[in-house]
Amino acid sequence: MNHFHIKAAAKERAFLRKFGKEGYTFLTVKERRPNVIQKVTKDYIYVTTAKSDRPNHIPRSSLRRALAILFYRRVTTLKALIRINSFSSALAGLIKAMMSDICKITETKTKAVRLSLRGLRYIFSGVSKGKGDVRIVKQNGGLFVLLNYFNIRNDLSDGWKENLRALGLGVFFLLDWYIFIII
Repeated sequence: MNHFHIKAAAKERAFLRKFGKEGYTFLTVKERRPNVIQKVTKDYIYVTTAKSDRPNHIPRSSLRRALAILFYRRVTTLKALIRINSFSSALAGLIKAMMSDICKITETKTKAVRLSLRGLRYIFSGVSKGKGDVRIVKQNGGLFVLLNYFNIRNDLSDGWKENLRALGLGVFFLLDWYIFIII
């Protein structure tokens, strides 16, 4: 289980401990319709809307997956949430309620609803060269590393790979690709 799934599970547990009781009402993000939590089990959250006769169930695994995607990408839309669960309006409403302290809801020009996390993501760069740089990234809990293709393409010793291995699993790297045109 990677870092983002762990954060998602912790956020879900904290929310359900505090608010996951029968009768808790939250609003959908687009039309602000009330949804009411009827029951929370080990696997599902049962939710009723104003129009539903019986509760719809949202798998908790889908909720955690949607939260993990939001933590990783930092942005998601209602359309993307439909791929995770067809009951996306209630799923987005739950996410909004869980992440109210760090999540911002906006509507795009095309009327799509976007959920964005506030804050910064630090991406460390220059790690492909020095061993000391790896130590700094580890000390600061870095998860993202930017590598420059121009520096690593001729590295016959594969030192950049060793530096990434020293950081351990769970580190994501981005490759910066420069195209030089000589005239």
